[in-house]
Amino acid sequence: MSGVPRLAERLGRPTPGAKRTATGQLDEARAGYGRSIAILEELVKSHPNVWYYPFGLASSLRRLGFLEHVAGRFAEAAAANRQATHLGEGLPNLTERDLFELACGRAIQAGLAGKDGSGVPAAAASTEADKAMDLLRQAVAAGHQNLYDLRTDARLDPLRQRDDFQKLRAEREEKAKTHAEAAPAGKVK
Repeated sequence: MSGVPRLAERLGRPTPGAKRTATGQLDEARAGYGRSIAILEELVKSHPNVWYYPFGLASSLRRLGFLEHVAGRFAEAAAANRQATHLGEGLPNLTERDLFELACGRAIQAGLAGKDGSGVPAAAASTEADKAMDLLRQAVAAGHQNLYDLRTDARLDPLRQRDDFQKLRAEREEKAKTHAEAAPAGKVK
């Protein structure tokens, strides 16, 4: 649990559940995600043509998977994350943010590889990390410009030591610096 307070500073776009996860209120966060998932599963079943219900379900499952990973419940983390990834990768019209979230899910799976009880074989770490990097590159190509995410999102920790991750981050840092220098004073986006 020692890493939990640090997460409060590192979770992107915190939801109430993410805030509870970050502050160590794991049981409350888990219960909230459980309610959200149950509602969204019912909505997906009863309204199969409403595209945004599966997006919400995938997001809630991904966040639950991260919570379970933080809690050391690796089997539950892997199961929720696998379901979120399977659902998310099958959705149409993915935005840059959706691609980023999918990359985070794959990165979490890479981090779970080989952990006792996760059900994710150690040999899968490289494949999952490669898929995460591919999705991350797609997110950047689609317009993802949030450097804070690349710098701090804890879900990307399993990728941070990779050369291709460091190169992508350095490229984004340079592009942001060049953009900032080229913008008129007070007009930096």
